[in-house]
Amino acid sequence: LLLWLYWREKEAGRAAAYAVFTSTVLGRGLRGIFRLAGPAGEEGIRALLPDTGPTFPSDRVQRVAAGGSALSLWQGGDALWIGSIAAMFLTAFGEMYLGGGYPRDVFVGLLLGVAAAWLCARLRDRALGHVGLYAASWAVLTVLLPFGWSEELLAAWGLLGGFAAGCAFEENFVRVGRQSEMAGVLFRLVTGTALTGGIYALGGLLPESAPFAAVRLFATGFVGYGLCPMLFKKLRR
Repeated sequence: LLLWLYWREKEAGRAAAYAVFTSTVLGRGLRGIFRLAGPAGEEGIRALLPDTGPTFPSDRVQRVAAGGSALSLWQGGDALWIGSIAAMFLTAFGEMYLGGGYPRDVFVGLLLGVAAAWLCARLRDRALGHVGLYAASWAVLTVLLPFGWSEELLAAWGLLGGFAAGCAFEENFVRVGRQSEMAGVLFRLVTGTALTGGIYALGGLLPESAPFAAVRLFATGFVGYGLCPMLFKKLRR
C-alpha cells in the first residue's frame, strides 16, 4: 500500500513510508530491549494469534498509527483524520481481542506511532523535504541494533535503509512525475508490484539469518523506491 501510494503521489508516499519505517525500527528496537511476552501461551487466556515472541509495543497498531497520522498531517482534512483514528482504534481493539497484545502493548504502540509521525513531519519540514534526511535517520537508528538485536529489527532497519537509498537514487537520477491517468496508474501498480515482489521472493533464497533478512528488505526497498520509478520514466508511464 505504501508503494502504491508512492508510485501514484511521490511526496505523500515518501511522507507515509518515512513515518512507518522509522516507527517500525523504533518499536522493534524497544521490543528487543524489553522483551515483554504477550498473551499467547498465558494460562487462562485464549489467544487466536500465534505466539510470535515479545509484543511490546504492538507492531501492527504502531504501523497503522504512524501511517494514518503521517497521511493526515500531510494532507489535512477532517475526513482523513476521522478515518485514520477509526483505523487506529479498530486495529488496537482487534489486536487485544485476538490475543495479539495486552492493553499496555497497543497503548504504547498507538503513542509511538503517532509520535513518530509527528516527529518525522517536523523533521521533513525543517529539512525542506531533502531526501538526505532519510539516510541520516537510518544512520542514527543504527544505535538500536546492539541493544535490541533481533531478526525483525534487522529486517525493519534494512527496509528503512533501502527506502532511503531508493529515494536518494530517484531524486538524483530519475525524478519521475506524478501519474494521474488510470491506465498509467494501473501499469505502475502491476509492473511495480511484480518487480518488487519478485525481488522480495528471490531474497527468500538467501540463508535464514538476521543479516540476510536486512539485505533482503534493503534490496526490496531500493527496487520499490528507486528502480521502479526509473522503469516508469523510461517507459514514459
